[in-house]
Amino acid sequence: MVLILSAVIVFAIRPDWNPFPLWWANFQQGLKENRPIADPPTTWVQRTGDPADIAGVISDGDPYARSVFGSAVIVTTRGHVEARALNDGRQLWIVEASWARPAGDIVVAGRPGSNKGFNVYGPYSATPLWSDDSANAVWAYTDKIVDLTCADDVQCVVRGRNHDGRQLWAVTIPGGKPRPSGPNPTSTGLRPVSDWFDDARKGAPGPAPGVLGVPTGGTMHLVDLIGGVNLRDVTPPDKDTRMVVAASRVVYAQAEPVDDSCRYRVWVVDADTGREVWRDEGLDLNTASRPGCEQRRDPLGGHVLLNGTGGDNRPELNTLAYATNRTVWVGALGQKVLDTDGELAVVLNADQNAVDLIDLSAGNAVVTTVKVANTPDVAITPGFVILHDHRHVTVLSRAGSVLRSFTTDAKIIGYGYTGLVLAQGRVIGYIDLPVPADDAVIVPPDQGPPPSVAQPTSPVGNRK
Repeated sequence: MVLILSAVIVFAIRPDWNPFPLWWANFQQGLKENRPIADPPTTWVQRTGDPADIAGVISDGDPYARSVFGSAVIVTTRGHVEARALNDGRQLWIVEASWARPAGDIVVAGRPGSNKGFNVYGPYSATPLWSDDSANAVWAYTDKIVDLTCADDVQCVVRGRNHDGRQLWAVTIPGGKPRPSGPNPTSTGLRPVSDWFDDARKGAPGPAPGVLGVPTGGTMHLVDLIGGVNLRDVTPPDKDTRMVVAASRVVYAQAEPVDDSCRYRVWVVDADTGREVWRDEGLDLNTASRPGCEQRRDPLGGHVLLNGTGGDNRPELNTLAYATNRTVWVGALGQKVLDTDGELAVVLNADQNAVDLIDLSAGNAVVTTVKVANTPDVAITPGFVILHDHRHVTVLSRAGSVLRSFTTDAKIIGYGYTGLVLAQGRVIGYIDLPVPADDAVIVPPDQGPPPSVAQPTSPVGNRK
């Protein structure tokens, strides 16, 4: 009684004093985690043991089943990975893992307590489908798994495997340090504008690129992921030049300080032959930081398109695929490309009060225009387009129709072809999205060829 009375007196004198900080924090967190995490509510809500980091949706591998759009939601938390039923979120299995990446119809998970090896799981069982004991680094894609093993510092082996573990090819490259380690340790493409969506993208990797850059001992080895051949080695550029491997090309972006500004230069090289495809003086790919013009970021873009600003300060999209008519879209002064996947682009208008969804493969036609109160975060996925304006989220089909609109304080940590995974604290939720009637044929991202950009069918004010 005396203790309680003393606490009351002290609290009256010091209202900012909390005698039970841990209890109060847990109580507040519990209240938050028992509330719906979206309005309207998610399709289902479930609790996890620890806060979720990354999520993805995997299928059972049957291309003729409805489950091609997803059979299980894979969720990674601290030290664990778990699978949950797509329809109601019930837990199907959970295992310890140092890291995990969903990839099409499997989950690749690092072995707990080890910096080598991985286990591969399917959607329904915690028993590994197969395992590897020696891999130092792993790249997980929807159509294959690529890993790097280095028995010593003299040489390493890059291997390509099917999802069932069957080896497709192996190629030896020189060893040395530094070298990659862990899951998806090196970039396999251009840097998207929508970096807010990076964690969600980790759970939906897409098919393997044609060429992967594997750095060891200060040299970049360009490995053909189809034939399993080391095409050639390139030396990373100096501090004034940024290099990235994307769409079977090597992209170089250079920025040199001139007076109080930077002088930009971009050139694109074919990874197979080493021949220059095209060069541009003055194209800014947002790689440099002023005032020293240090190259701190990879070039902006999506799939085969570079997202840059020309010498006249107008935004433009340039394809890596060919030199003739390489500029597929040029915007007006003040416009900004918020995201592109090579086929679609979302562009903020100069007044910053609306965004256009543009079909780049159909003569740059404006599919739809959406009014916005603020500049939204945007992400284009193989199945839909997300506009995220603070708490308000609008999901459009790729043809422009509204699939869902909701408000949430939760983070989008993953997506499937027809749904989003949200997380807030130790609560996860799934928002089911309808298959849009205006998208007559939906091809999941791991089926069929990658997107391509057609030659422009209407004038875009090309300067090249």
